[in-house]
Amino acid sequence: MLKVSSVYLTLSCGYNILFQDLDLVWNKDPWPILNNLKYDISFMEDGAKSLRFSPIDGNSGFFYIKYNHKTLFMQEELMKAVNELMYTHSHQMTLTRYINEANSVFGLLYYILDIRQFPSGYMYHHNKTYLSELMDNKYVPYVFHMCWTASRKDKVIYFKKLGYWYLKESPNCNNPKVIIDRFNKTKVAKNFLYNCCNIK
Repeated sequence: MLKVSSVYLTLSCGYNILFQDLDLVWNKDPWPILNNLKYDISFMEDGAKSLRFSPIDGNSGFFYIKYNHKTLFMQEELMKAVNELMYTHSHQMTLTRYINEANSVFGLLYYILDIRQFPSGYMYHHNKTYLSELMDNKYVPYVFHMCWTASRKDKVIYFKKLGYWYLKESPNCNNPKVIIDRFNKTKVAKNFLYNCCNIK
């Protein structure tokens, strides 16, 4: 529900929102593409091609939603769907249903981003030719979302193989007790990030 409520509260304040999961890295600035799209909501492609996510097949781990009456209606309906979210155990599946409804009622327009430019973990696990292009630096996507991967440990390993892991190695970054203790002693969160898990 945190994913749903955070998007709804921000949208209801009149802002456009780029939402992304944490297992996603930026290689290039996606804003020039996202800002120029004439759609109400734009998604990274999931790759599943299943009835569960049809007909959109959008991945809810990366989407750009513009503030307007159509998107606000859709998000309000999603906020009321707590039981459905709990039953399906899928934000993506439930969101797809309410996008379809808003598309039918208000003409909400959705768009699926080019999977080469905005790849999901589907491309990592199911398209070896594309993966070779990335590993050889023959092609650089805007972002990479390491979904379709079972564990955090594997996600880190795969990001490192691609050369997309940008955090310095530190045992403190894997120790929740140390992280919480340091954060509580640091007045400014930015200083904490630089001192504990600073980027290259």
